Amino acid sequence: MQKHKLYFRSVYGNANIKKIKVEFPGWAGDSKNHSDGATPQPWHCVPFLEASTYGLELIYPFNSEAIIRTVDGKIQADPSNNKSWEEEEIPFNCPRPAFMQFAPGHFGMSSCLEIVPPKDHVIRIEPHPAFFTDNSGTFPCLVTGHLQGDWWPKVFFVVFKSPLPNQELHFKKNMPYGKIIFVPKKVEYEIEDMPNSMISKRTKRDEFINSLVKKLTTNRWLDYLGNSFDNKYRILSNIVTKYGEEGLDDILSKLYNQSFGKAITMFRPILKTRKNNVENNTNNRSK
Repeated sequence: MQKHKLYFRSVYGNANIKKIKVEFPGWAGDSKNHSDGATPQPWHCVPFLEASTYGLELIYPFNSEAIIRTVDGKIQADPSNNKSWEEEEIPFNCPRPAFMQFAPGHFGMSSCLEIVPPKDHVIRIEPHPAFFTDNSGTFPCLVTGHLQGDWWPKVFFVVFKSPLPNQELHFKKNMPYGKIIFVPKKVEYEIEDMPNSMISKRTKRDEFINSLVKKLTTNRWLDYLGNSFDNKYRILSNIVTKYGEEGLDDILSKLYNQSFGKAITMFRPILKTRKNNVENNTNNRSK
């Protein structure tokens, strides 16, 4: 795992950044159940869960809770907890008012934060995972952007998509409203057609996975609508993390060539055998 050092300072109130954690009840779902009859939850999707927890939360900095509406094409921010914006001692280096019209269909807010990213990286601003799982329509949509915080010595503001007519966006004290990750400042991509050797290898791997579904899963269930779910992606991901792609293909090949039996009783010995072989080969090379 790579570790990157970054620096931040908060200039007001509750402004903060912190690791994103899975919340129950919350953006990850309202239930930990994943058995027959359960309702699918956001955390059931491994790619979404990994992306959602890959980064840091941005925390709403102000004490005044706000309801944002679009009135006659302009942003209107009303306090919702008997607080007044006049009571907020917003520092001089944060834009005033707290919320302002940024462009047609968009409004801005000061983060009350200054962040210095790791070397040769930029700050990538993104919506919080709660935006994608919210069913009320009240969670704000943060507009994505790259900020070169290494040389930019200012408290940065963030931009949101304005609410639609008859829609309200809510901001509450200590509420995470967005997320940030850090990506290389410049990246070049070489786009090529997949070679036949790679196509053949991946096609075979796909065939193995499809044929070995029952052997590769430790939990299979039907949701309340009868849709089928299983945990093969999570299991295969764990194998790749431990043994790499070659290890995955080796295990799939061995399972495929063996008679079909109980997945777990066959699965663990194969993993153990491969681990012992790797250790023996390493020891032999060191002699």
